[in-house]
Amino acid sequence: MVGGETKQVSCNEHVGRNLYRKKDLRKVNLNINSIRGQLRWWFRTIHGYSDNLSKLENDFFGSTSNSSATKLGLKNPNLNLKEWQDNLNVKIYGTYPISGNHRGQYNGLKYFSYTNKVPAPNYTHPENNLITIREYAEPGGTFDVFLMAAPNDRIKLLALFWIAVQFSGFGNRSRRCFGNVNITNPKRLNYEPGVSFTTFSSYSSQEHYETIIRQNFKTLKAKIFPAAFEGTNAMPAITDQARLFLSAPIEEPGWNEAINFAGVTMQRYRAVDKFEHDTLATYDSTPAELRRPIFGMPIVLRYSSTHTKLAVNYKPDRMQAATRLASPILVSLTQIANKFHVQYLILDYHLNSDKIIAQYGRDARPIKVVADAKKQFIRHLVDGFSFPDSDKVYKYQEINLWS
Repeated sequence: MVGGETKQVSCNEHVGRNLYRKKDLRKVNLNINSIRGQLRWWFRTIHGYSDNLSKLENDFFGSTSNSSATKLGLKNPNLNLKEWQDNLNVKIYGTYPISGNHRGQYNGLKYFSYTNKVPAPNYTHPENNLITIREYAEPGGTFDVFLMAAPNDRIKLLALFWIAVQFSGFGNRSRRCFGNVNITNPKRLNYEPGVSFTTFSSYSSQEHYETIIRQNFKTLKAKIFPAAFEGTNAMPAITDQARLFLSAPIEEPGWNEAINFAGVTMQRYRAVDKFEHDTLATYDSTPAELRRPIFGMPIVLRYSSTHTKLAVNYKPDRMQAATRLASPILVSLTQIANKFHVQYLILDYHLNSDKIIAQYGRDARPIKVVADAKKQFIRHLVDGFSFPDSDKVYKYQEINLWS
């Protein structure tokens, strides 16, 4: 779901009880900038925070003042585009109470794709209802990527491309399981005698998967980016503390069911938490306890009863404006023996709860963050979780990245 132009067109579509006469259709425009942006994000994530990070990144990818040491290009796109639909039937893992008699569904595909079809009802003038819908490229499409660089930079560029393909994707929601691609012509690259870096993105067995992942991570650290892992974890980063978790093969076939299970994994953790929406709504003198900042900030909550909006933001300094904070939890799909598995890669990051505030307009107060929220989420993956009216327990296996 890479970005393109937005085109407003007429429609005649019901969502719930509301009729929509217009829609903003966000077209797909596969372009190299989306891929380059993701590679730059991984470059920063591999390096962690350091005083010269911006210079390192600009020297490698270029900036407004200097040209790039690397060149990327696209060719031969063969994509079938469709509008996102809500009726992609997937397994419902159960329901949970929200308020009163209202219950939510454990539907991970809808949970992760909430930005892909967004209704905006106008109760005063229903004829002005507007729905925003994204286009997406159906699975099965192909395109060629050209990566060009000097010999010393070429392996770095290929390594960034591999890690982006393996643990994220491209386009909208790329770090929440969408935009996954496979390398259909994988290569084993000899970095130096006795050391190789493998660009496989599908694996014949779990043993093969673990071997390649560990081999590539050790090569990343020891040979390709030897100075990168010396940064701090003042931002989500890959260090020796990064942890990888792998699901069992997804029982139901298809990419939509694999994303569905990836989503309900996180949704189940969120749903059993104290309902933070109501806790924050009281806005009392006692700081609310939040676990959600580990999924990224800002967190924006809207209260229809009072027509107010509350934002939970991260401020690196009280004199600076709030900044966006990326989630250290990345979710993606991988294929092992032609079956989908879900990966949860958890980057190293220690959240400074003293710099998180809740804000109604100009009125702000500190928010207490549960210190071990990331550890709680890891226990959720490893110890397992179940759903109401079911005895089945789902667990993830930790994959040791470094041994």
